[in-house]
Amino acid sequence: MTSSFNGDFARLVPRNRASQVLFSETIAYVDKNDTFHLRFMERALAEAYHASSESPEDTTDYDSPHDAIDRDLQLKDIPNSGYYVFSFDKKRAPEMPHIGWRVGRGTSKVPMNRGVDLLLAKPGHPWGKKIASVHLLFRFNLRSGFLVMSAQSQKTLVEVKVGTTWERLAYKGERLIHQPTVLVRAGVCEYELEYTVEEKHREAYFEERMVFLESIQPNKDARAGNFRKLPGDSCVLKGRYLEFETKGYGTFGWVSQGLDTRNGDPVAIKELRLKSRSNRDEALLEVKMGKDFLNKRGLLPILDAWCEHGNSEGCGSPERYYIVMPHALTDLSTNFWTSLRISQVDKLRWLRDLLEGLATLHMMGIIHRDIRPQNMLIMSNSPPRASICDFGKAIKAQTSNFTAIGPISTCAPEVWRVLNFGPYTNKIDTWAFGYAIADILGYSVEKYPGADGLKEANPKITRNRHAAMVQMLLDHSEKRPEDAALVDLALKLLVWDSKLRWSAKQALSHKCWAPILREIGGDRDSREAATEEYQPQAKRVHVIASEADPPAPLHETVPTQEASEETKAMIARLYPKKKG
Repeated sequence: MTSSFNGDFARLVPRNRASQVLFSETIAYVDKNDTFHLRFMERALAEAYHASSESPEDTTDYDSPHDAIDRDLQLKDIPNSGYYVFSFDKKRAPEMPHIGWRVGRGTSKVPMNRGVDLLLAKPGHPWGKKIASVHLLFRFNLRSGFLVMSAQSQKTLVEVKVGTTWERLAYKGERLIHQPTVLVRAGVCEYELEYTVEEKHREAYFEERMVFLESIQPNKDARAGNFRKLPGDSCVLKGRYLEFETKGYGTFGWVSQGLDTRNGDPVAIKELRLKSRSNRDEALLEVKMGKDFLNKRGLLPILDAWCEHGNSEGCGSPERYYIVMPHALTDLSTNFWTSLRISQVDKLRWLRDLLEGLATLHMMGIIHRDIRPQNMLIMSNSPPRASICDFGKAIKAQTSNFTAIGPISTCAPEVWRVLNFGPYTNKIDTWAFGYAIADILGYSVEKYPGADGLKEANPKITRNRHAAMVQMLLDHSEKRPEDAALVDLALKLLVWDSKLRWSAKQALSHKCWAPILREIGGDRDSREAATEEYQPQAKRVHVIASEADPPAPLHETVPTQEASEETKAMIARLYPKKKG
């Protein structure tokens, strides 16, 4: 950490005469009587501080104070110019860091520091009646690390200057601080919030911010470390969202990192290039589906969508179309499974979230048709949350004959047999989920091409390639017994015959999820409550059984350290080992 950075990162400067007079009298008061509020206040050097001589009515478009107060404002000198300080320094930390910096005149009803951190008026000052007890609240958004301001007064004015106009904030309304300077009105007082972090202290600021956020929620993600931005960094305003650098791209367009200016939440902004009517129809179908996924575990919802002309339905091709989704930390294509920093249980929780999302999709009558690690997102580490994304190839149907879907090598065998055996079902998604598990555990068709060899980069599945994948999984379970139960699930999802393949609903009752419940622990009632949270209304079946087998409650299953005998027997029959 750079030693010259003292932890101060922003200041609230009085900018009209009302706020300057109140600051002057308040700092004179706290200097003698109040060491707590004094630590948030700094006197400015006389030559560096330029007091405004304008009266409240010069800058406001609402009812000004009584004439007597106006005359007082014009006549009063301002001996103590200065500003309020926001800092990571423990000596200047807010009383309740998890809440943030409370700003207002305070109240004697709260004896501990009058219930505010930044005191805008000394106790009993008549002008303090124009300011609420707690007028404003400044806090860090824990996910993005950006400062957010919210209005705490139901009766007294709170405004923010956006461009050349003032925007009024409703009670509890929030506004992201994404500019280096922002003008704020609290009643008749105007203040300017200024970020004071110099470029040379940029990295030190991020380090101290991380420490501060971790002190607020030590058991939560320090996810702001993935959003190392400062107000004023290069960005583009699209709708109500700030767009930063591009994180990924493809034939569809690209995905950029962004922020919601209303609450500071990080988002992903997907920009599509719609070249035809069919492109537009696909985009609108994806948006319609995504908006139905709000509050559904394991599915990434769509928060907002509009075309470059501002129409949510699009105006016609060709045009650019923007889709806003929650921001993810990463996807499952990273080498996360071998990471020693992540517990086995947390890894399983991610996979279970995704499986729950897939089961929900199928319950809604949707086939995803592009399940792969790149479309399986890690949303948070603590608590472990993951979501399926990218519904551009999804279809609301029970069956389909369309074959231009996910990567060729990950598609189930029945996709390539529709001409002879009829349409496929949502079981192609469970195959792809099993394939994704194999991928996570180290499989790739390049490494294990099987007897057919590798004549092309993205080959279709064959019996020989399937045998090579199955053998790799069995070998993996012998080398890493802790993964044996997960391998067993993958094998049940990778059964060649779709009629015998497990559904997503059935997979939720597999024994591999038992460690999740074991970690929860607690008494019997809490274990049963946890089981109820995770237990689907599913039927547990063996890989070669029918789907009519009786259900088995998840908490009654016993985890095993090897693949099931049924699975081994099936593999032995299908792929006997060569003698010698």
